[in-house]
Amino acid sequence: MGLKVDCRFDVEKGAARDLVRVAGGLTAAHVADFLVLWEGLTRDVTPEHDVEVDLSDLLSVDAVGLDALRRVANAGTKLVGASHYIRMKLDSKPSAGQAR
Repeated sequence: MGLKVDCRFDVEKGAARDLVRVAGGLTAAHVADFLVLWEGLTRDVTPEHDVEVDLSDLLSVDAVGLDALRRVANAGTKLVGASHYIRMKLDSKPSAGQAR
């Protein structure tokens, strides 16, 4: 029997930045919720107030989740705390079937 890893998002709002913690597994089933949360927070971004995504507790990510993380990073959101494995996946080129 396989282990199911759910995903959790926690938000810590601060004066200089909002921090989104992603824990568990970021899969296609969770990406829409993640992007809605992220887009809501980025409405308040200014040079003095930004958004970071903490990946310290991210255990797994599928291709759709990787694409979402790349999308937020390409939009200027800082990704912090990623394990070596997750960072390696983020830094690799998307396969031909994935969106760029």
